Amino acid sequence: MVAVPSCSEELIELIRKSGLVDDSSFFQWVDENRNQFKDHPKDFLDQAIEAGFITEFHARHFIVGKYRGFILGKYRILNRLGIGGMGYVYLAEHSSLKRKAAIKVLPSNRQKDPEAVKRFYREARASAVLDHPNIVKAFDINHEGNIHFLAMEYVEGTSLDSVVEKRGSIPHVEATKWVIQIASGLQHGHDKGIVHRDIKPSNLLLDTSGNIKILDMGLALFFQEEDNLTKNHAEGMILGTADYMAPEQIMNSHGVDYRADIYSLGATYYSFLTGKAPFSQNSTNQKLLAHQFCQPVAVHIVDPKIPEELSNLIQKMMAKNPNERFQSMKAVITALTPWSKPPCLHDSTKKISITKNIQKRKTIHQKKKQSKRLPYAITLVGIVLVILAILFIW
Repeated sequence: MVAVPSCSEELIELIRKSGLVDDSSFFQWVDENRNQFKDHPKDFLDQAIEAGFITEFHARHFIVGKYRGFILGKYRILNRLGIGGMGYVYLAEHSSLKRKAAIKVLPSNRQKDPEAVKRFYREARASAVLDHPNIVKAFDINHEGNIHFLAMEYVEGTSLDSVVEKRGSIPHVEATKWVIQIASGLQHGHDKGIVHRDIKPSNLLLDTSGNIKILDMGLALFFQEEDNLTKNHAEGMILGTADYMAPEQIMNSHGVDYRADIYSLGATYYSFLTGKAPFSQNSTNQKLLAHQFCQPVAVHIVDPKIPEELSNLIQKMMAKNPNERFQSMKAVITALTPWSKPPCLHDSTKKISITKNIQKRKTIHQKKKQSKRLPYAITLVGIVLVILAILFIW
């Protein structure tokens, strides 16, 4: 049973044993401020937080007597960020470089499962081959005893599902800019032979600069090589998220190609514009059936402010038959780029194009009229010359 600390001296010993602090600087601070320490453990922890030695996350553990698990390899765990597809995610700092990182840790109940460990390392491999501004980078994968962890780029921002939940529907120009960034990152993955297979708002981060980052490669498929690990794991299982999954992925999760990501991106785009997933059925089975056999209500009908032409592009991204979708993310980007501009600019571009076409048609018409007049002019000149010749002879 863990002993709960009752005074500052016991907390000082717990912090020392945790490995979080440099002993010399910590004990120097302790010696200089010992007379100012308050008796209540929580008050002392608040002082240690203010001095920068620990975080509130650490304090919550120390106050109940827990001090292990804050060091993973070269990283100091600072806070818990959330739960990813394959484990818990923590904010950490490299002990030497002082660089922030997001650390994904395989849950303890899966650390002895060989298949789970293989899939975890496989996610690291998928992340490691990708280097794109719209994809979260992987730094390192390692283990501390039986604890397996993946160190990734830390992105300060908010997941897009949280953004949509807070704001509701997103204006189509802003949403389109997001989707273009996501498509760019996914195209990079496709070029490397990787299908994400789990594109959804919660796997997308909006950073403080307005950039989108794709994360969580836990279900990534290497489609240009035999992927027995995914195939074996997927036998009899559906891999993905019911709200955003392509019809062919529901039927055969390990037999899909990059066009499954195009469908999922279309469904994600739909959620940005309407504030909800394409199908609102209650049960997972109903959603899976709807993706295969039903058409979602078109976004321009859900929200009449959205142009019908843009709505049609989303329907094409979400076509049931992969052959009827856009055939690459590059094609998606090309089709959506005009819609990433403010409506006035988009309309003015159209007007300029229409004006140019009208001018071009006028020029062609004038040339045709001129070309038709030329034979008549030549004939008239000929007639005049003949008449002059006859008069001269007479």
